[in-house]
Amino acid sequence: MSNILAMLGLFTFTSNKREFSAMKRHTKYTYAKVEKIANATEFHPVGTQEQDIVISGGVNAIEGGKDPLSILRFMAGLKIGYPLYVGDGDYLGTFIIEEVTETGTKIFVNGVALDIGFSVSLTRTDSQGVLSWLL
Repeated sequence: MSNILAMLGLFTFTSNKREFSAMKRHTKYTYAKVEKIANATEFHPVGTQEQDIVISGGVNAIEGGKDPLSILRFMAGLKIGYPLYVGDGDYLGTFIIEEVTETGTKIFVNGVALDIGFSVSLTRTDSQGVLSWLL
C-alpha cells in the first residue's frame, strides 16, 4: 500500500509510485524602502507575500506506469489553481502549476524510460493575509 506524501488537486504524490525526494518552499515578503537623511532607512510592508514551491523526485516506469506524469501535465494545461495538501493533512494553499520538467534515464529499446526524474514548480495564488498562518 502506498502512503500519500502530498496531493495537488486530485494528483497524488505517493511513496512507491510518484515519490518526491524534496520540497523546496520559497516565501518572499515585500517592503517599501524609505531612505531618510540623517536617520535610519525605514521599511514598510506592502502587498502580500509571494510563495513558490518546487517539488522534485523520481518515478519508476514499472511501478508508476508508462507515462505517470501525464495527468499532471494535463492539469498544468488547464491553467487553474489547485489546493495543495501535504501527507499529514496540512493545507498549504491554492497553487498554479507553472512548470513541469521531466528527465528520462535508463531508456529501453522501445524508447520508454525506466526512471523518470521530475520537478514541478508551483506558485501560490490565494490570499495569504495575516490569518493565513493560523490554518
